[in-house]
Amino acid sequence: MNATTLEIPSYFIVSQEQFELLANANRDLRLERSPNEELVIMPPTGGNIILS
Repeated sequence: MNATTLEIPSYFIVSQEQFELLANANRDLRLERSPNEELVIMPPTGGNIILS
């Protein structure tokens, strides 16, 4: 699985506090910020795979 990257426009400033609120509201996603101010949604790591 590949990461999905969302570019945040330069005029749309997301503070560290806002990013933390976003990440906490979406705990099922693995959110990261790149040095270029991109929002990166990482694929899940490891874990158990349930096949039916």
